Amino acid sequence: MSLLNRAKALIAVLALACAPSVFAQSALTMTKSFNPSTVPVGGTSTTTMTVTITNPNGAQQLTGVAVSASALPANLTGSSPGTTCTSGTATYNAGTRSLSLSGATLNASASCTVTLSVTS
Repeated sequence: MSLLNRAKALIAVLALACAPSVFAQSALTMTKSFNPSTVPVGGTSTTTMTVTITNPNGAQQLTGVAVSASALPANLTGSSPGTTCTSGTATYNAGTRSLSLSGATLNASASCTVTLSVTS
């Protein structure tokens, strides 16, 4: 399995935790993407991993939204974490090679993103 495919599999196991101000009617949804979508095996390249979090509830703001990912596979490193999520903080821990978002607010029917530069 290529390093990029292992990274994609890792993102598939993201854990969500949220503390809505009112009990959520529908679960948050997440999608992930990589740009560029391929990295040559054995080569050195940088790709941007983007996780999009969507609140499908039309009348309900969610607060305390958190997302975390387990360690990136060996031979991959991350840098420059960022987010468009209101009040959210995106962090990358180089020691554990993990990405996290904490303290985010997601308005009703809104989406936000968490990004990380990934280098092989």
